[in-house]
Amino acid sequence: VFTACCTSGFSSVYFERVVKSRSAAAATPRWDKALRSRLRSSPSTKPISVWARNAQMATFSTIIALVGAWVKDGDCIRKRGALAGFSPIVWTVVLLQACGGLCTAAVIAYADNLLKGFATGGSMLLS
Repeated sequence: VFTACCTSGFSSVYFERVVKSRSAAAATPRWDKALRSRLRSSPSTKPISVWARNAQMATFSTIIALVGAWVKDGDCIRKRGALAGFSPIVWTVVLLQACGGLCTAAVIAYADNLLKGFATGGSMLLS
């Protein structure tokens, strides 16, 4: 649990640094700069935006999740479909989680990581 908390905190701080930095190059790690300089084919190559990196991560994680679901529950998915058993309460939880993610993105964009931590802690105490 301690390791999960530390890695979550470090990733939040790094993400905030990337989002709030004035230039993407200032927040790019040294190893990434070296890799880009080797792979750069022309001087007009632009750095990868945060949105493009999010799309890359979403694509790869979706593929991994689909393969895992197919391996574990492939027969059930073929017979009943991928969304079998989703009741209205499950859809409500999914909607609440999505709204929570959007609220977190708004807090990161307009506040700082420390405020996000206090808001998360407060919401845990209240719920």
